[in-house]
Amino acid sequence: MNIDTEKSMDFYHASLRYFNKGEHHIKRLCGYEVVLFVFDGVLRFSEDGKEYEVGTGEYFVQKRGGSQDGRLPSTSPGYFYIHCKLTYCESGGIARRGTYDIPAMKPLFSELDRLCHQNGSFFQKNAVFYSIMSRLVSGKVYSGAAQKAAEYMQVHFRERVTLADLGAAAGYSKNQIINIFKKEYGNTPFKYLLEIRLSNAKMLMEVTSDPLEKISEASGFGDYSAFYKYFVKEEGVPPGKRRKLIYEACGERAQDKPTNEREI
Repeated sequence: MNIDTEKSMDFYHASLRYFNKGEHHIKRLCGYEVVLFVFDGVLRFSEDGKEYEVGTGEYFVQKRGGSQDGRLPSTSPGYFYIHCKLTYCESGGIARRGTYDIPAMKPLFSELDRLCHQNGSFFQKNAVFYSIMSRLVSGKVYSGAAQKAAEYMQVHFRERVTLADLGAAAGYSKNQIINIFKKEYGNTPFKYLLEIRLSNAKMLMEVTSDPLEKISEASGFGDYSAFYKYFVKEEGVPPGKRRKLIYEACGERAQDKPTNEREI
């Protein structure tokens, strides 16, 4: 189901939001749509029992009447949310999930946030709201096949994931799903899967004192050496050093770190 751009959209409220370390998405039964624009970190939540992960540069529309919860903590996201009432259609319009241009949209977020917190007029707030939503019409959106493959990996990243699994989830052959996914996400499914696993590992490093080997396993990496190599490649520092920096940033003493931690 997509957002119908031929019908009116009712704006209620909007605000910038920054999660604290280890914070979870609120548990609620939503009486309106919530349009989420993540511009930093990763926002995790479930809707009607299905887990979602919205990363930097992505938007997501939480549906009215949906039961939302945050079973897993998010990775310190910064995001902009809009409370509104939308109408749905079968095709066309705006997809419930897609990507957006952060540099182009962030000034609009700041302006609507200002208007909502400084008693801006009804006309001013609606003008900015419609400007934001109109930019999504021409923006990039994910096809059903690519999104289904991505959602499969978001749910099963701790397990062994094959191209056959993704093809079955999306209804395409192995070769087709590689091409479809790469065209829309800009990465191969394998790269996307590694990014999810790394994001989960970083979250666990922040909110738990589990040994790095356990975090590696819980994040879907086959062995610690694979996790270590990929972490250094993407983050520029070993995982042990990154965790030490996290402790220092939180004002924790060196003796507070897990005694069975691998020394790097």
